Parts: sequence; structure tokens; C-alpha cells
Amino acid sequence: MHRHVAGAATDGAPARRPLDCADGHDPHQHPGRPRSAADRPLPLSPARHARADPEPGSPGFAFTTRRTRRVTDWIFKVGNQTRYPDRIGSRHVYDNTHSTRVAVGDSFVYLDKRGGAYQFIGHGRVAGLPTRPPTAAETRNARVRTMYEAKLADYIHYATPVDIRPHTVEGRRNRARLRIANVNALGWSFSIARLAGRLFDDIVDLAYSGEHARVDEPPAGDHAIPDAWSRVRRRHRLEQFRRAVLRRQNHTCAICGTRVAKLLDAAHVSDYSTDTANRANPANGIALCVYCHRAFDRALVTLHPNGRLEAASALLDDPVAALHFEALSPDERRRLLDGVDLELLRRRNRIPADA
Repeated sequence: MHRHVAGAATDGAPARRPLDCADGHDPHQHPGRPRSAADRPLPLSPARHARADPEPGSPGFAFTTRRTRRVTDWIFKVGNQTRYPDRIGSRHVYDNTHSTRVAVGDSFVYLDKRGGAYQFIGHGRVAGLPTRPPTAAETRNARVRTMYEAKLADYIHYATPVDIRPHTVEGRRNRARLRIANVNALGWSFSIARLAGRLFDDIVDLAYSGEHARVDEPPAGDHAIPDAWSRVRRRHRLEQFRRAVLRRQNHTCAICGTRVAKLLDAAHVSDYSTDTANRANPANGIALCVYCHRAFDRALVTLHPNGRLEAASALLDDPVAALHFEALSPDERRRLLDGVDLELLRRRNRIPADA
């Protein structure tokens, strides 16, 4: 049973369904390790396993793939070498002693080790993986039999690197945010290290949240995110959507009014899973804090176009919930909905257009 709060609507049933959802070796200067060890998944802390998956439009949202084979995430290292014809953002060359398990469709993050640095400088996906015999200069030893030339796509270069050096203040701070300590213990000394769990997504989230990755304005009038898009491309497009929604709402939750930027998400009004045409439409987004976003997605609260709010009675028995849902007046909420497609909100709430 629901009851109204702060002038909430008393007619019409609330929506009942959620709609939203100087560590390691240089791979080009060292022969690497046996692939059984090099391709071993990196261990994760119990806390990482316990984390719940975020919703689309929120930091930390991780896409799954519809393919039978699961996408694997890798670290591609950038070092001071001239042996292999690498090209940042378009081609990464390695041999069979580095890895044989990288596949088309996999994601990667660049770890730059040049000049004493230890920093992430970009991420993307592997779009092609042609092979060829090694040249004489590339044949470092008898075990080198095959060269791989990974063709890279959807590359996002970081305007400022993500420092993870252990002896700098920023590096230690970023390591703490990623919950990593000794990177060699994670297997990063291998030529091409495999990232397990959500670590790739955490690195990408850190790059976006810290303003390292440049995010341009989204293309006008094109709000679709096709299912065929790569995980990397979808994540970047959703970051454009998220920033546009938060900026329009002055970084304020439309339900409780909090302005703590790190607690704000961009919630989808229309079903993300089915409404592909509006997945990146800022008018299909509402800025909500993580608490209100979860309640909105679980249909525990219904936000009406006029700013009135309905909430489940069980929530109003909770003093913390009451603080959130009674913090703003309907007029204040209505002003925060400026720029939202109210017709999409009516459809979500199953309110007739002429009501």
C-alpha cells in the first residue's frame, strides 16, 4: 500500500514495476611468462565480490555481453621500446609469449610505464586480431613464433593520466579507490595482465569521475544506444547522458534535494532495456541520489509530473526514508523536473495523457 507525501497525488495507482534499471615488466622488453600464469584471472578482495551491480546511468554500471563468450579485460602496457610497431589507440603488437588468449571484442586499458611513469592513459576494445610471422628483429628467442597485431577501436584517451605510482599522493589515493596495494601480487608484472571482476569498470569509472577522460557534448537529436554497440562505446555514451542530466538539474536530486555530487546518478524514466531510442536522451533522465534512485527503480516511490510524490507506507515508517521523501515540496520537485519529458514520466506512471 502507498500513501502520499508532501502533497502527493491521491488518485491513480503508483507504478509497480522498476523500469531502469616503477612495478612490473615492460611487455616489449621482456619475454613474458608462461601463458598459463600470464592469463590467470587476478584475485579480488571479498568486498569486491560483494558489491551490487549499479544501474545504467550511474557510476560503476557494468555491461554484460550477449555473446556466448564472455568479454575479457586486459592491461596493455606502453613502454620505452622500438621493437614492435605499436600505435597508441589504434594498434597494439605482441607475440605468443605475451599471451594467446586475447580475443576480438575484449576490452583493454593502457598502462603507461614510459619515463618512470605508472599511469592509465586510455581504454578501448580489440576490434581485430590478425597474426603474422615475426620479423628477425622481433624474434627475441626461439619461443617467439607468432605476432599478433591487435586492431583497436572505440578508444577513449585520457586528457590527464590516472596516476597509480605508490610514492605519490595522487597515486596512493587512486590505488585506495581501486582497492589495490601490491600490483605484482595481482599479476601486473606479466606482459599482458588479465583483469578479473569489476576492476576494469572501476578503472574506467575513476577516469570519468576524476575528469581524466574527456567527454564531449553528445550529438544533437541522436539518443539511441543500439545493443550492437560495444561495451566501451555504450559506457562512454551513457557518461555523456549522465553529465547532461546532472548539469541540467544543477547536480540536485529531484526527490530529496541532496547536492552531494558523488551520490548522484542519472536515472532513466523510460525502460532502458527496451527503449533503445531514448537510452541517451537527457529528457529521459532524472538526477537522483543513490538512495532515491534505488527506491525509484524498485517502484517504492512514484514521482508525478506535478512534483507530487507517492511512497510505500513501509518506507514512511522508516525515519531515514522520511528524511529523503519529505525534504522537498512538490513545487521544488516540479522545478527540478524542468527539461524532463513529462510524457515519458506519465507513461511510466501509467497516467493517461489527458489526466
